[in-house]
Amino acid sequence: MVTGRLRQNVVSTFGKQISRSFECEVLSLRISASTGEYISPQSLRRFFGFLDTDFNPSINSLNILSRYCGYFDLDDFASRTRRQAYEPLTTHEEMTLYLEFYHLQLQDEQDINFHNACRIISTRILKNPALLDGLSKPLAQNPVSQIYFYERFPFIDGLCCGYERSIKLYLQHKKSEEAQVFGLCLLTLGAFLSQDYKLLDIAFTKLSRYSLQENWHPFLIGRFIGSHLLFHHAMDQEEAKLAWLEQANHYGSHFASMSRIRYWKFPYFQFMVCDYLNLVREYQLSYKLLLPFRSVKLNEVTVEEGYWEALLIIMHVCSSGLSRMERSHKVPQESDLNKLGIAFKNYFTIQYIFACLQLPPRKSAKKKKEMLQRADLLVRQTGFIHFRELII
Repeated sequence: MVTGRLRQNVVSTFGKQISRSFECEVLSLRISASTGEYISPQSLRRFFGFLDTDFNPSINSLNILSRYCGYFDLDDFASRTRRQAYEPLTTHEEMTLYLEFYHLQLQDEQDINFHNACRIISTRILKNPALLDGLSKPLAQNPVSQIYFYERFPFIDGLCCGYERSIKLYLQHKKSEEAQVFGLCLLTLGAFLSQDYKLLDIAFTKLSRYSLQENWHPFLIGRFIGSHLLFHHAMDQEEAKLAWLEQANHYGSHFASMSRIRYWKFPYFQFMVCDYLNLVREYQLSYKLLLPFRSVKLNEVTVEEGYWEALLIIMHVCSSGLSRMERSHKVPQESDLNKLGIAFKNYFTIQYIFACLQLPPRKSAKKKKEMLQRADLLVRQTGFIHFRELII
């Protein structure tokens, strides 16, 4: 029964069993702090069976409890929790191992070996929905995993099929300005890709309370500008969109060369903002911002696994878009999709397939059908309905 599952999730989110009536008062305060919504201790006592009642919990109460657990509402909770979990003992042991790892005291944030270990663990968690579901809350609460799970390895492929719950939990527990902007940008991207304009408006309304800061990481500046472009493009607000295109151009000049941050050297801003520019079909500006980096070779950059290949695809998509507009005939550059990182492999594979289909050499009817079928399957798996319009 969905109410029973919700009761278990509330207990898990709360972090301990609710075995005494007075704990409902503490839970009520926690819910208010996390969601900004109020549910009375008496309602919680009835929900947990401390008070006899002939009435079922109200839908409003169940929606609030669902949001406390990181879901949009009760319907979202019901649909996303109908899954078969791993064998309990194995899952528990594996989750405990990962949590213990993130509780290690980090001595040096410049430690590349620690970063690489986190990448391996993140990949394992992101590949397994049951692990991600069980670990999202404790990882969102831990200061180390907030950085080395959520921020360093955002799961773009999962933005429309469950990972958005994890981002909401992260936002509940890390309240810094940059963290809030980061999480809301991801929710904005997911809503745009799923063409859920109600959720897009909700996420962007919260995001618009913040102002761009030049001391942010170039990735975050790119995401912030890109999120505004997505929203104004979706809402056909051309004047507002033009203002943010000017911002993208301005910061493209500001980040005119590759930036070195910690142990990485990479065109962070161009990578991020040009991906967004491609999504809203602003290929000319995308091409302009990418042009200084088209001659850069792999041995000239140091970057996290998969990002170089993704940058080549962003360039490829941009060239494909310009070719369609200008009726030119540029041969596409080959990309090794197997090298893409697990967090965004499907996202960039979909774009790469459609870009290849638009440029010579022309594919045979059979090959084209196979590529379209693969793209359609990935769109259905990810929920990235935005790309469906490219299926011809």
